Order: sequence, then structure tokens, then C-alpha cells
Amino acid sequence: EAINKVTAMPAEKFNLSNRGWIREGYVADLVVFKDFEIKNVIVDGAVVVRDGVATGARSGRPLLHRLP
Repeated sequence: EAINKVTAMPAEKFNLSNRGWIREGYVADLVVFKDFEIKNVIVDGAVVVRDGVATGARSGRPLLHRLP
């Protein structure tokens, strides 16, 4: 339930039709934790942090959205 509250529910509330779920064709923004530390970060399908170290990849873009 907690994961749903920070993924699918906000995507639905702000009408972001290709976010909030891990599905083919959706924008992939993922964070992988291990022992309470960030190990990997994937933004728009590109690995930007691998094994806790920034890769230098710059992907994604800011979401500019007005509150309802």
C-alpha cells in the first residue's frame, strides 16, 4: 500500500498516463535499495547510479504540472 501511494496513485491524480507502474512502454524511474542504501537508480530507462556510484548518464526531464 505504501508503494502504491508514492507511485500509481500520484500518477493517476496528475493524469500521467505512462508512469506509476513498471510496464512496457512506460517511463522507467526506479530506485534499488540494499541494506537501506541506494544501490542503483534508473531514470527514463537509463542507469544513472550503479552500485552507489553516479554513472554520468543524464536522462529524464522535470515534470512541470499545475496542482488540480
